[in-house]
Amino acid sequence: VACAAGSYPAIGTDMHKAPDLDRGELAALAALARNRAPGDDCASGHDIRQQLRDEGFTKLAAVLALQSLVARGLVERRRVDGADGFFHTGYRFTRAGLALIRSSDR
Repeated sequence: VACAAGSYPAIGTDMHKAPDLDRGELAALAALARNRAPGDDCASGHDIRQQLRDEGFTKLAAVLALQSLVARGLVERRRVDGADGFFHTGYRFTRAGLALIRSSDR
């Protein structure tokens, strides 16, 4: 299972200033980092949203956090094609998102 490039357009890419992330966005970034598939860089949108729900966020808050991260250019939404012929929405870090995660590890 691999991400198909360009299947979903990015909503926005304004990264000229350091982002001021809210609690939901930070939780979504952490969930993405924890849920990436081995050998792939995508995580299932369902898995991310479910993890956020398990942490006490509403479904709407989880969706809005992911949409905001896409709009900020930290995460991109992708179509993930499965071997069974079906697809689902996956998310992965952009270069800006990876840079933010790496800078927070220091």
